Amino acid sequence: TVYSHLDLPVVSIRDALVGSVRTPLAVMICAVCVVLLIAVVNVANLMLARATVRQREIAVRSALGADGARLVKQMLTESALLAVLSGGGWVCCWRL
Repeated sequence: TVYSHLDLPVVSIRDALVGSVRTPLAVMICAVCVVLLIAVVNVANLMLARATVRQREIAVRSALGADGARLVKQMLTESALLAVLSGGGWVCCWRL
């Protein structure tokens, strides 16, 4: 055949895409994960502080006759709204 003298190296897709930057890429991914973990812990801490401040409001609502399911539904709704808005903010930031 015409092309019998050619040698074609077989390289995996991972080696072709990542190549020699595998270690710096792994370090960068670890750094991003640590920053994300810090952000998640900060948001959890803020929500815990907010819940502590709102203890009086919850006690008043309970004293006025709100049942536990209604209070839980309100807290879950507020948390879900916060999650959706922050997720939407991230999507907008990444699209820029």
